[in-house]
Amino acid sequence: MGCLLAIILRRQGYEVEIYETRPDMRRVDIPAGRSINLVLTERGLRGLGRVGLRDELVSLAVPVTGRMIHALDGALAYQPYGKDDSECNYSISRGELNKFLVSQAELAGARIHFELKLVGADFERGVLRMQHPQTADEQEIEASLVLGCDGGSSAVRDALVTNHGIDGRVDPLGSDYKELLFAAGGDGAFLMQGHALHIWPRGHHMLMALPNRDGSFTGTLYLPSEGEHSFATLSDAVAVDAYFGQYFADAVPLLGDLADQLLVNPKGHLGTVRCAPWSLG
Repeated sequence: MGCLLAIILRRQGYEVEIYETRPDMRRVDIPAGRSINLVLTERGLRGLGRVGLRDELVSLAVPVTGRMIHALDGALAYQPYGKDDSECNYSISRGELNKFLVSQAELAGARIHFELKLVGADFERGVLRMQHPQTADEQEIEASLVLGCDGGSSAVRDALVTNHGIDGRVDPLGSDYKELLFAAGGDGAFLMQGHALHIWPRGHHMLMALPNRDGSFTGTLYLPSEGEHSFATLSDAVAVDAYFGQYFADAVPLLGDLADQLLVNPKGHLGTVRCAPWSLG
C-alpha cells in the first residue's frame, strides 16, 4: 500500500516521490491474468479511514458477508462472517484499488514516476539507480529516506540483502495460482451468491471466487507446481476438462472457455517472505 503511505506522509508535510516499474494503469491496459481480487478487511479499511477515503473506496467494492463452501458433490454450505450483514469484508479488483490510490496519492501532492525500475542502491549515500524497463536507460536519484513498498519480490529488499548483510529470502510454497473469470449473467446478474467468497476446498488444491460489481467473479485456482494434481499435469484441454469435471463440476458451466483461460493465463508463484531486520540504521 505504498500510495496509502504516501498520502499519510504528504498530510504530515513530507515531500514524497513514488517510483513504479509498470506503466500508469489508468492510461495503459495491463493484461489480466494474475490480479487476484483483494478482500478489504477492517484493518485495511481503518487505514483508509485515517485519510478519509474509506467510504469512497467501499463504494467501488462488493460487500462479502460470508464464505460459501462448495462440496465435491455440489452441496453448498454458507458460513457468515458476523452476527449480521453489517459485519462484512469487501471484494475489490486489485486494478481498481491501485488506480484509485494512485489518483489519491497524486491529489495529495505525491509525485509518481512510472516505468522506472530499481536496479541498484547505495543507501549510505542515499543514491538509487533506476532503469527504464523498455529502453534500459538509467538514471541516478537522491533520496534521504527510502521506503520499500514493492511487494513480495522487492528490489529494495534485494538491495539490502546484497549490499548490507540483511537476512532475507523467499521460501517457495510449492504451489502456484492462475486466474479464471466466472462470467456474469446476461443482465449483469450474479450467477452464484453475489455477496460471498466462494471456496471449493479439495485438500492440497482449491478454487476460489470473489464477486465484482459487474456481476462476474474473479476466480483463482491454486495447485501444486508438480505432482498428481498439479499445473504440470494440466497441459492440454482434455486434461483441464477432466480435472475440473472431477473436482469442480458445478463451476464448469460458469467458467466459459475454461481450457483456453487456464492454458493461456500466466501462472503466479507463491512463497513466504522472510526478512530481518526490516530497517537499515
